[in-house]
This record gives sequence, C-alpha cells and structure tokens, in this order.
Amino acid sequence: MYYDEKRQEPQVRDVLPMLSRPFMPDQGMQADPERMADLGYTCFLDTQHPDRDTPTRWWFNNEKNLNKIKIGIESRGFEVIT
Repeated sequence: MYYDEKRQEPQVRDVLPMLSRPFMPDQGMQADPERMADLGYTCFLDTQHPDRDTPTRWWFNNEKNLNKIKIGIESRGFEVIT
C-alpha cells in the first residue's frame, strides 16, 4: 500500500507482472515448461548443488538475463548440468 500524495488516502498498487522478475528458481524441476513459456520464461538452465538431492532449473525471461545471472548462480555453488 502507498499513500496518494494529494489526498493522503491509502491506495492499492497493481500486482507486479511475473516478467518483472528476470529469473525464477524451480527446485526439483517441477514447473510445466509450456506454462512457464506462457508466463514469458522461455529459457532455462539446469543446475545441481552438491548439498541438495534434486536438481534446480532456473527459468529466465530472455537469453541476456540468463548469461548475466548464470555467473551469480555458479558462484553460489550450483554446477550447470545442461
């Protein structure tokens, strides 16, 4: 919530669209690829962390974001498996 500067009345902002997030982690790779594509996440990267039993798929809204964020994912101990 925020306050309108003129009237000082509470106003509710619209919910941010999913594409405002450049990536989404999917622990266990459970998301449906078609549904993710419908939401705008057309690229993905499969990773495995040594402390976890199941792989994590990272969904991205474009290749540019995938390439930028991949470095940060790897720096957190995830190994790319695809």
